[in-house]
Amino acid sequence: MNVAVVGSGYVGLVSGTCFAEMGVQVTCVDNNPEKLAKLKNAEVPIYEPGLEIIFYRNIAKKRLIFTGDLKEAVLTNDIIFLCLPTPMGEDGSADLKYVTGVADEIGKILKANNVTEYKIIVNKSTVPVGTAQKVRHEIAKHGVSNFDIVSNPEFLREGYAVEDFMKPDRIVIGAEDQKALDIMRELYEPFVRQGNPIIEMDTESAEVTKYAGNSYLAMRITFMNQLANFCEKVGANVDLVRKGIAADNRIGKRFLFSGIGYGGSCFPKDVNALINTSLENNSEMTILTEVNKVNDAQKAVLVNKILSHYEGNIKGKHFAVWGLAFKPNTDDMREAPSVIIINELLKHGATISAYDPAAIDTSKFYLKDTITYANGEYETLDNADALLVFTEWNEFRNPDFDLLKEKLNEPLIFDGRNIFSPEKMKEAGSHLSDRFIKEGYHVIAMDNLSTGSLDNIQHLFPLKQFEFYHHDVTKFIHVPGKLDYILHFASPASPIDYLKIPIQTLKVGSLGTHNALGLAKEKGARILVASTSEIYGDPEVHPQKEEYWGNVNPVGPRGVYDEAKRFMEAITMAYHTYHKVETRIIRIFNTYGPRMRLNDGRALPAFIGQALRGEDITVFGDGSQTRSFCYVSDLVDGIYRLLLSDYSSPVNIGNPVEITIKQFAEEIISLTGTKQKIVYNPLPVDDPKQRQPDITKARKILGWEPKVNREDANAQDKEPKNLIDTTKLIAQNPDTTDYLEKLIYIAWQNYPDNLAYRYLVNVQEEDLFQRKWSWLDNLNLTYQYNPQPGTTSNPNDNSSLPKFGIGAVNDAQTTLTLVKYKYESGQVDLEEYDRALRVYTDNLERQAVAEMDTMFNKADLEQLVGIKLEDIK
Repeated sequence: MNVAVVGSGYVGLVSGTCFAEMGVQVTCVDNNPEKLAKLKNAEVPIYEPGLEIIFYRNIAKKRLIFTGDLKEAVLTNDIIFLCLPTPMGEDGSADLKYVTGVADEIGKILKANNVTEYKIIVNKSTVPVGTAQKVRHEIAKHGVSNFDIVSNPEFLREGYAVEDFMKPDRIVIGAEDQKALDIMRELYEPFVRQGNPIIEMDTESAEVTKYAGNSYLAMRITFMNQLANFCEKVGANVDLVRKGIAADNRIGKRFLFSGIGYGGSCFPKDVNALINTSLENNSEMTILTEVNKVNDAQKAVLVNKILSHYEGNIKGKHFAVWGLAFKPNTDDMREAPSVIIINELLKHGATISAYDPAAIDTSKFYLKDTITYANGEYETLDNADALLVFTEWNEFRNPDFDLLKEKLNEPLIFDGRNIFSPEKMKEAGSHLSDRFIKEGYHVIAMDNLSTGSLDNIQHLFPLKQFEFYHHDVTKFIHVPGKLDYILHFASPASPIDYLKIPIQTLKVGSLGTHNALGLAKEKGARILVASTSEIYGDPEVHPQKEEYWGNVNPVGPRGVYDEAKRFMEAITMAYHTYHKVETRIIRIFNTYGPRMRLNDGRALPAFIGQALRGEDITVFGDGSQTRSFCYVSDLVDGIYRLLLSDYSSPVNIGNPVEITIKQFAEEIISLTGTKQKIVYNPLPVDDPKQRQPDITKARKILGWEPKVNREDANAQDKEPKNLIDTTKLIAQNPDTTDYLEKLIYIAWQNYPDNLAYRYLVNVQEEDLFQRKWSWLDNLNLTYQYNPQPGTTSNPNDNSSLPKFGIGAVNDAQTTLTLVKYKYESGQVDLEEYDRALRVYTDNLERQAVAEMDTMFNKADLEQLVGIKLEDIK
């Protein structure tokens, strides 16, 4: 099937490229010589995420070609799409001169060349009702009859157009002849294999459908803008009101965000065109007339707030502007509110410095040299009196507020898109649960603790906004009440774990993901699933882009993890396309930071553990294989940004700075100040030889890139690395003399994020002996020692609490933490809590004493600490 697309603007280029991606031979026609030259030279003239790569691919395969010859395109193609501009006239009506003009040309070409083959002319432009009949008339007047007219409106959102075309919610086809409907259904069949509907109707209904949809959405936005103004008057929070009404299934969540008004090429033009058409047909749509008035007035609301703050005088004031395009993920400036607001501020004597990630070039057509254009958002802040936010780009959502306060003459933000929470502007995230709690969410955590540790979240247990459930997600997940977001991170992540429990690893990637997606579907929640760089296997493409499908051995030892994650991505996309679940997929590359297990098995903790124990560093292979390492705070920021974005395809999150394993081992030896050699062992089967993320999408779509390098991370990590580091710090502190007091002092004064500090704060009623061993345990002294299976700490204790053996400390500590939490919330009595505490403390003593006897040189320790080791015991 051959298709011609007349008009290579936004709709035409996206449509033609996406058809070609599905194997259709596409000829795009354009009469603009400059644009045509760029297209033939494989230059994408518009900014649209995801378009560039399939554009290049289909040009290379010669499925997508460009021409200025309309005659050749009409004669050689079966279906001819009209994707032509229909600009708004002075009276608000749609100007159809380009559509009818091309239709007239097609009629002439068909007649002059005696074409008898059946042709379908498809109107994909947004046009008023009755246009299909006008196009039919323009062609038929030349004596041509073997053709049909189809109305096939586009429903593409700028910034998400490729996804919308490839995975449509619905396809509307309006035609009068069954033959045309059958051919169009065949053309679109590859796009609706997940069950999304093709809705067939007459041409008039199809034409109205497009206008009705856009006008209704414009009306929702306008209602919310008026509601926001009302809420401000009466002291209500419009964002909370939005959440309240969005929970009603009859209303839904979308297009309920207030701001400075809508713009773009669709809503203003389509609302006006429908108003005009309704007047022409004596059926005035007064509600849309009011929508227009309110939207125009909304742009003045922000201007008035600025003027009010400065008591009506902004002459000489300089403002920083973030965002110029009418919406994020596009460079479209048509009807952008920013243009109207900026021009008003300029009239009042202000000056402007502006930045937009994509729309700088297009904005110059509208704003000329009336403002200064910056190369980055922070560059706009120089000598600025206030920051104005006009476009909600993701990269603006988590700024450095300390830097804003430092650079702005006054710490003042006029947030035209409500992307900032004033109460939370200064809060920074650490790990994921911490981040969401700090952002004001109620967090429900779930883990079967097969590889995880409650130590990492123990500090959250006293918080009312945190709940923990000991549960395996491969079993049915029941969570009462409402959920907004679900983050599925359950899975062993280290080879040392998933090689021990391969079946469980496969189950959590398949059944666990299926259960989590089912929960998201039930709750109407957005879900983010944690995939991995391992889906690329041992890559043959470097660095790895999201479009790379990988080189994975499905039956190798690593296959249980790699294929579990690949299945996770597949079923997630199936839920997204078939059930319309809002999904996000993150591909996480190597990450490190506080709270890692030293016996994790991966390179970083393994090297650190070996270095601190004075062992030789074990490198597999010759050490030439590469990795990159992302600090955990950067990862959490990427997760948060992706979750709140509108992008549903996979995104790489990792640090693109690459290092060989050998270089990394040498770096660890240098950082720890220890002296040992590197020994080389055979490379494990299927171990990837290179790993480096391409983070182009993360930069463009999320405004994310890592901020912490390895040296920075080591400098900012305040937790002690080992007993040597701790005792050095103790020796430097002249204010305390007793050994135990020194330990507590260090915990309280220097390591507020350390588990020992939290333990001391939360369990102050324990005696000094218990606190001492809790502290020593958390200096990572206990990661090697394992008592013999079957031994117990207290043979007379016949309780159901865990006995000692391999893993006994972890079991006892898990029980203690859960019992303590239940005790504080009134679920168990003091006796049960004390019993759990005794079991934990008894085992901890055995382990810690054994560690100090076997792992460290006593003479060195005694000299460093200044007391005998026996005295500590």
